[in-house]
Amino acid sequence: MSSQNEFVIPAENNGQFTLKIQSVFGFPDRTCYWGGYDTLSYVEVQTENYLAKGEIYISTGQIFEFFDQLHKCYKSLSGSAKLVSYEKNLELNIVFDQLGHVKIAGYLRAKMSEENQLIFNLSGDQSYLSETLSSLREIVNTYGDNFGNKQANEKIV
Repeated sequence: MSSQNEFVIPAENNGQFTLKIQSVFGFPDRTCYWGGYDTLSYVEVQTENYLAKGEIYISTGQIFEFFDQLHKCYKSLSGSAKLVSYEKNLELNIVFDQLGHVKIAGYLRAKMSEENQLIFNLSGDQSYLSETLSSLREIVNTYGDNFGNKQANEKIV
């Protein structure tokens, strides 16, 4: 079970992607340039043989957009959802096929000034994402959309 400021995307073979918001800046008074509130977040990517961890800056607006995309894909079992940190040291892509399979791919770089990065490819199916969507909804309920508007969540059914 994840906390209010965290979401986990489980995958096959004990893989998973985790994003945990550590600090939120400006909440609730001032949204940031990237939409929502600026955060310092912790990311962990675990595959069958590798584990990568790092801190990133990402906005709650970017998380809201990802939630909106992922929810639409989940309902239709097609399409893709993308989450990219504004410093571009995290990219996460989730692609659905119409059979309910999910491909989770991307990269994580701990520091943009260094060339080290983990490129990851995980797989699963839509049943793995139910709790992920619930956790993302909690984050959106707390921080709102790109403008901090909490009523935006009501539009995502």
